[in-house]
Amino acid sequence: MIEIDWWPFVAASLLLVVTPGAGTLSILGALGGGGLRAGYAAQAGLLAGDLILIALAGGGVAALLAAHPGWFELLRYAGALYLVWLGAKLLFRRGGGAAAVAAPTPRSASACFRRSLLITLANPKAILFFMAFFPQFLDASRAGPAGFALLAAVFCLINMLYLALLVWLAGHLRRRAFAPGGRLLLNRLLGVCFLGLGIKYALR
Repeated sequence: MIEIDWWPFVAASLLLVVTPGAGTLSILGALGGGGLRAGYAAQAGLLAGDLILIALAGGGVAALLAAHPGWFELLRYAGALYLVWLGAKLLFRRGGGAAAVAAPTPRSASACFRRSLLITLANPKAILFFMAFFPQFLDASRAGPAGFALLAAVFCLINMLYLALLVWLAGHLRRRAFAPGGRLLLNRLLGVCFLGLGIKYALR
């Protein structure tokens, strides 16, 4: 039987998933452009990205990246550039007047899914994080693939429930938050945050 420190793991996972980051920004942006359907599509993209990163971590890709720092740096800068591009697109979007804000271009669910997936994959350090985070809660003598997979499944479940709640709450408040003036302000704030995250990824 796999011995796992469940309560510390669940508490740490909750703290991680509720900390605002690029994923939260992606969901807010999707809700603003496409409503609840787009918001849930963005959530699915984030979860798919996490599953890919966790699978890569479990498969030992983290060790490969650590052995070849040049590859890791290339991935890191590519991810940072993608976030900077997203931020600049939101911040300096043309036609930011009242008319354009009042009738924004709808975002399809598939586009929101792809963007959220790419945002998650834009942080290759997450692979190293998952590989270092999960074993902390496993018995050292039994920290094998089965224990890693079990922790990964529970983490993804916690993340899924939190993101679903976030989409539901933000979606039901969108009439106020995404009114014409609020939508323009949100686009600017999201742009600044994505730019900041991209610069942070590039410099660390």
